[in-house]
Amino acid sequence: MIPTPYRLKLRSEQEFFAQAQRFSTRLFVIYHRRPTNVPQVAVIIPKRKIAKTVHRNKLKRQLYSLLYQMKDQLPTKEIVVYYKAPFMASYQELAADLAQNLGKIKT
Repeated sequence: MIPTPYRLKLRSEQEFFAQAQRFSTRLFVIYHRRPTNVPQVAVIIPKRKIAKTVHRNKLKRQLYSLLYQMKDQLPTKEIVVYYKAPFMASYQELAADLAQNLGKIKT
């Protein structure tokens, strides 16, 4: 799991998606907004894309692990990674897509 300082709590952020900039990749829609002291991330995997809870939780664990490993390369912003693919991507696919596209976020 990702440590608390790096977690973005979306429940308290009512207008996050209205204010955030976004771009789309093959697997994700990545939202980002205002600078913070450390990168803060959240992962959203909708039930209509991945129906089984076990698979959604596995993807979340993998994505949080990848994002924590990449914390030094992440811009210091609030970032939400929304999983949009209707299939289970492998760990290597997730890592490649994140590494390739998180660099597009301007600080």
